[in-house]
Amino acid sequence: MLRDTLLIERIWLIEGYPDYFVGQNNRMYRIKNDFEVRECKLTIVGYSKGYVLKSKFHSLKRLRELLVKNQNLAFEGGYLPINNIKTK
Repeated sequence: MLRDTLLIERIWLIEGYPDYFVGQNNRMYRIKNDFEVRECKLTIVGYSKGYVLKSKFHSLKRLRELLVKNQNLAFEGGYLPINNIKTK
């Protein structure tokens, strides 16, 4: 388990899931608390690829419908400084 300090820009927010977002590197993250952000793993269920959000599986097709462009890029909430990010 690696812990790095990164600066991730929140490009896409997910409607109905305020703790989840997609960064500028096209990876999905979950804000666990004020000091920790975790990268979400891509999951395959049957023939569908997707992510598990709050114990519910959403396929990539369904997630595309929930994506909302982050309007506050230049203001608060655009960049998220991360001290502890857990990756593989």
